[in-house]
Amino acid sequence: MNEEEGLYWIKCRYALALRKLISKNKAANRHLHPSSFPGIDDSYDKLSSSTGLRKATISDIINAKSEMKTYTLYRVLHALGYNLTQFGKIFDAITEAELHEYMRSLKNN
Repeated sequence: MNEEEGLYWIKCRYALALRKLISKNKAANRHLHPSSFPGIDDSYDKLSSSTGLRKATISDIINAKSEMKTYTLYRVLHALGYNLTQFGKIFDAITEAELHEYMRSLKNN
């Protein structure tokens, strides 16, 4: 794997972990408040409002189109209601098969 491929692999792994946290929040919000989905951040719009990041920046991170700085990761995790330890567990639990499937889905979009 060359450096460019390695960087893309890492961006995809970060993106997939964040996507899993967003999905987790969506499920929790729908379970708790099925009609209005208030509560913890579960969309790019809510994350944008909570973090001050542009919606396009959040989309680029989730779609592995841009690198994310540590401070940005911290802001996003805080808005989602998670910490770095919780994120690390999700990140480390991603299997190679999940990662390859996610990368394949990004190429098809």
